[in-house]
Amino acid sequence: MSAKENYTISVITINYNDLEGLIKTVNSVVAQTFKNVEFILVDGASTDGSAEYVKSNASHFTYWVSEPDSGIYNAMNKAIKMATGDYLIFMNSGDYFYNQNVLSEIADSLFGADIIYGRSIREHQNKKTEWPYIFDVDKGDLYKYSLHHQSMFFKRELFEKYGGYNEEYKIVADWEFCLRMYLQTESKFKRIDNFISVFNLDGVSQSEKGARLDFEERNIVRDKLVSKKMQKVFDAFFELQDKHKSLLNKKSVKTALKYSEVFQDIKQVLKTKP
Repeated sequence: MSAKENYTISVITINYNDLEGLIKTVNSVVAQTFKNVEFILVDGASTDGSAEYVKSNASHFTYWVSEPDSGIYNAMNKAIKMATGDYLIFMNSGDYFYNQNVLSEIADSLFGADIIYGRSIREHQNKKTEWPYIFDVDKGDLYKYSLHHQSMFFKRELFEKYGGYNEEYKIVADWEFCLRMYLQTESKFKRIDNFISVFNLDGVSQSEKGARLDFEERNIVRDKLVSKKMQKVFDAFFELQDKHKSLLNKKSVKTALKYSEVFQDIKQVLKTKP
């Protein structure tokens, strides 16, 4: 029997004063051809008509609530506690599925992994471009980059075992969760090549203030999860990676190949668990 017949996917949407975005997201979820969907909506007591929209369309949601919260991750943690699906995906207000068949096409790929991640499209000022994609995740990648949250499926058991998102962080708690799962647990990550989401690039982390907070929070997380010695190793690796790219761009192929050999050796080390 396939996952399509066995599994339930919980789609979690959080919203605060983004009625236009909320409608776009809800329409996308409701249009999915995969029907084993649990749709959970957490609204932060919006005053722009969002709460009224949710009430008038309550039949779309398995569970919903409109009440004050203390931030993005507090709202997500509320939703996690409501969820009963086998896998959870977080589709924030304003974001939407790549097409109506996304969940049907990936349902059978959910076996054998704790965190599954796919491709994303970013939408900014009416332009759409593919978001950079980590092909083969390792601890070096997760140390520096984020997997895209709206294109990730999380086994619900992870949150039951390790708790929800750390609300100490205002912007990077989803990245911290993934880095912690990779470094401190036996969680299995799996890449799928499907496009999953189209996301809006106008979120809190995109402002100048948000970018500073993002930088500060990432440094705090790294200091908690990664030793100073390993941080120096990672920083040296990414410096080497930048030099390698620069040499390739300058067509200094012979020198680039020398860097490449070292680069690939380090990549293999980074794929091993701590």
